[in-house]
Amino acid sequence: MKPLYKNILLVAGDGRNVGKTSLALTLIKKFSKQGIYAIKVSPHFHHLQKDEHILYTNDQYQILEELNTERLKDSSRFLKAGAKRVFYIQTCDENLMESFLKVLSILPPDVPLLAEAGGLVHYIKAGLFLFVQDNKQLSKNRHIAAKADVILNKNYTGLQTWADHVEWLNDQWILKTN
Repeated sequence: MKPLYKNILLVAGDGRNVGKTSLALTLIKKFSKQGIYAIKVSPHFHHLQKDEHILYTNDQYQILEELNTERLKDSSRFLKAGAKRVFYIQTCDENLMESFLKVLSILPPDVPLLAEAGGLVHYIKAGLFLFVQDNKQLSKNRHIAAKADVILNKNYTGLQTWADHVEWLNDQWILKTN
């Protein structure tokens, strides 16, 4: 059985340019006063800049804390949107849980945490899982989408208004029913 993390709001989707980050930014802005933290996971290893704050690195994964709001990276945008702290993990799937747990170990318990990391669905049960798909084609990640609490359509004009349906209450993420 997968461990349940009620304080994690998981955002995933059907690849690039489907609205995952836009949705994440809207949610971070909404919950910035609650001290939301954010994690961005990438399975692609990018060249690191000299001034990046590397917390941990090995041959399998790298963990950085984002401190710069002026870059164009999603993690910078998360910080600029109001996240209290933002972490960027570069890892392949087989090391995802190990690197994720390493980040969790430095966070206070039960803080609101948004993770843009589709692969986590294989290892944990999030308090709330939102999946964004492209309606033009059958989801290539149907196996991941099937585990979502809500499947959002990229072309749905109110995609970013979904933040109105999400609440942080009693140290957990919930969906408002009305």
